[in-house]
Amino acid sequence: MNKDTCVTLFQYISYSVNVNTEHVAHEESLRHPGSGGNSINWVFGHIVTYRNDIHELVGLEPAIDKDKAKPYARGTDTLKSEDAIDFGELL
Repeated sequence: MNKDTCVTLFQYISYSVNVNTEHVAHEESLRHPGSGGNSINWVFGHIVTYRNDIHELVGLEPAIDKDKAKPYARGTDTLKSEDAIDFGELL
């Protein structure tokens, strides 16, 4: 995969995320879809957390602070609202 392909892919993902989350408020982002599922806030926080790794590889600043990202790591307990990053910031 080359740089142009990555840029195009990230642009498509960004567009798709924005269209599908346009009217989702922070409080709504914390709701769990049911047993065994994660809130959309956790899912997006998880994605951004692992984008930090990509940023590090290419010499960019982290997308979010590593300490703030801890609740979004794989295998963490259910996200508590007081630990959640504002959904608008994640987007």
